[in-house]
Amino acid sequence: MASISAAIVLIIPLIIRHITNEVLFYKKNKAVQTVAVLGLCIFILFLALYGCNYYMLYYGHVMSTKMEKDMREELFCHYQKLSLSFYDEQKVGKLMSRMTNDLYNIGEVLHHAPEDILTTSIRMIGVFVLLFLMNPALAVVVLIIIVAIFLNIRYFVPKINKAFLKNHEKLPK
Repeated sequence: MASISAAIVLIIPLIIRHITNEVLFYKKNKAVQTVAVLGLCIFILFLALYGCNYYMLYYGHVMSTKMEKDMREELFCHYQKLSLSFYDEQKVGKLMSRMTNDLYNIGEVLHHAPEDILTTSIRMIGVFVLLFLMNPALAVVVLIIIVAIFLNIRYFVPKINKAFLKNHEKLPK
């Protein structure tokens, strides 16, 4: 569904481009008829996009909830094996809160990350292929800008992470 959704997002602008570049120059009757047909196609594509997104969200969250349930059961079994002295040193409420929040976040990442990586990759590749087909010079300029952005990210993210960890260590525990 993620692949279909990404493809639909690429197709709709192509249809609109076809309308603005070619259909506007048709004779009136043919232009109206073509716009009506293409408008119906766009409407159907939006319905399909809605269906794909609904499917991904619904079943993704179902999957995420099941994974979270399994992880909670495993962690609870692990907690039961720990010694009583461990619980003397820890606040049980803090352990439970941490377990609940961390496992929820892990479930969300495991649900959204693969889907987002797949759709973003398909869209980026599709956009560059279409851009190279439409205007190679502009595609090269955009590609250079994106490579520069990624290089900056590779340079600054480690520094940001160090600063974040330094600030996180200063927080009261």
